[in-house]
Amino acid sequence: MFKNKLCLDTARCTLCRTCLFICPSNALDFIQKENGVEIVNKTNLCKYPCQICKDKCPTKAINIERKLFFTYFPNKQDKYFIKYALCGACGSLAEPSPIAGRIICPNCRRKLTAFRHLNSVAALKNRRKSK
Repeated sequence: MFKNKLCLDTARCTLCRTCLFICPSNALDFIQKENGVEIVNKTNLCKYPCQICKDKCPTKAINIERKLFFTYFPNKQDKYFIKYALCGACGSLAEPSPIAGRIICPNCRRKLTAFRHLNSVAALKNRRKSK
């Protein structure tokens, strides 16, 4: 008898939490720590051979290995830790989800989005004036 074992590539994971929301058995937990996020896979809850977390991961950071039931302890928890990165704009801690090749914290992301929006509105007004 085989059991699925989730393997996470922490270098590819961007903490988007797609796997957390899509898992039908709630086998994953994301725990905020001071300098990062701990991802806990409760192997005893992963009863489905669905691999939906692997299929839906946008960065392909999840791999599923099939283990013989007696060689893999089904009640243990696999833990992975992803350290926060530094924001490229302000230097504060941020989750490692790059936008345009840079890591940006939520505050700077909001400012950047607002700035882009304001620039596009100003450009639209200038186009209307020039007509």
